[in-house]
Amino acid sequence: MTGAIGDWDEESTARLFLSDPGVNLDGVFFLDERDNYVATATDKKVPEPELGYLHMVAVAPPYRRRGLGRCISLAALLHMKERSCRLAILDTDDFRLPAIRTYLAQVAGAPLPPIQNEIGEG
Repeated sequence: MTGAIGDWDEESTARLFLSDPGVNLDGVFFLDERDNYVATATDKKVPEPELGYLHMVAVAPPYRRRGLGRCISLAALLHMKERSCRLAILDTDDFRLPAIRTYLAQVAGAPLPPIQNEIGEG
């Protein structure tokens, strides 16, 4: 998958992502269209058993603004719930305004006014 987080192929995914001790294959989720991955999110385990970490949420650029970030995030959050997590955390860069809006308004349910980034997209 190629996008804002870079180019990911089988080798880079194994080396940089799956080698992380908190990442287990059963907690990695993908949405695909015609054998192309278009979105991903991960339930990354942390030392606290009741805490989940929503990790590596990404949607390929041609598929953004369709609710796929919310959909894939909810899949990872459901996985956390199934493994008895009571809380979830995440982090992102402060310039990823669409991601922040998705996390706060669409996943967490907090009402927000429209957010505009520096190039005027809302």
